[in-house]
Parts: sequence; structure tokens; C-alpha cells
Amino acid sequence: ATLLGHTNKVCKAILISNSRIASCSYDQTIKIWNSHPTYECLSTLQGHKREVTLIIELTDGRLLSNSIDANNTLLFWNLSSYKKEDTPSIIGLGISGERSNIVQIDNNRVILDNTNHKCLYMKNEIYVVNIKTYQIESTFLFDNEYIKTFCFLPNHKLILGSTKGLICEDESSNSKFSKEKQNKQIVTNFSLITN
Repeated sequence: ATLLGHTNKVCKAILISNSRIASCSYDQTIKIWNSHPTYECLSTLQGHKREVTLIIELTDGRLLSNSIDANNTLLFWNLSSYKKEDTPSIIGLGISGERSNIVQIDNNRVILDNTNHKCLYMKNEIYVVNIKTYQIESTFLFDNEYIKTFCFLPNHKLILGSTKGLICEDESSNSKFSKEKQNKQIVTNFSLITN
């Protein structure tokens, strides 16, 4: 099936609860689709003022979306009413950058990145954000290193794939990470496999 409706590049599509699909696009919208058998568009979510590049369904049933406007805006959506939630802005998440990923690490927190290519040198920040209080809990800075992908392990270790290799970090340090392991190959993607 071909799902028609977005008017610009589709950045991401994910399977969400109740057999639905969510997609986000450079057309500044998010669309919710019925996944079977009709693949019809159930709703178009509007609220971002620039391209929507990332979406994730949270464990509390909300959808979190990110756009590449000047403030790297994060919006929260109710997936029952398809309405944008009136939540406070999360201040300090970096500006004029781009995100490669958002991962939920427990019921209250997500981890996300921001890469700023407009600095004299490349600056990449990783944030741990509380999605209940809308506050940044931790910020980690990587200079001259482009984080391309990451995942969070159950033992509070963060695995990052970067332009300088694969890095294992300890989230509990709450400061600039100390690199435990590193190779010299660019890592662009990986997956956590469990038994």
C-alpha cells in the first residue's frame, strides 16, 4: 500500500498503539494512519512551525515530536483526541541544531541529542529530559564528535555510535562522559538485541 497525504519529504514512520502508523514530514505535519486494511489517514496533527523530523510514542500513550525550528521545539500529543497538549516549553535543549534520535529510558525520562554544525567546531550535546516535569536532568557535551545513533542499556549505560567510533558511557556520572571503549570506525547505526 502507498500512503498518500504528505506534501514533502517523510522523515520517519513508526508503528504506534492500536495498529496505527504515525509519520512526520518536512511539510510541518504529523499524520496518523490506520495500518490495516484501509491505510486511511485518521488525523493530521498541526502545530510545528518547521519541518518535523522525529516522533516517538511514549509509554504513557502520548506522542512526542521534534521540529528543526530555531528552538528545536518538542511537542506532546494526545493520541486519543489527536490534540496538542498544553505543556511548558523545555528550555535549554540547544538551538539551530539537528537531532538524530529520541529514546525513552524509563517512564519519566527521554534521552535526545543536539548537534550544532554552525559552531567553529562541531558541538554535540546529549540531554536527559524528564517528560513529567519538563526539565533537563543532565547534559553531556562532546566536542568535535558527531553522534549518529545511540541506545540506553538497562544497566544505565549509554552506547553511542559516533564519527569517532563506538562509545560506552555511564549515565550516572552526570558530567562529561569518560570514554570506556572506542574504535576508529564511523558507527552510523546499531541495535540492542535481547534474549
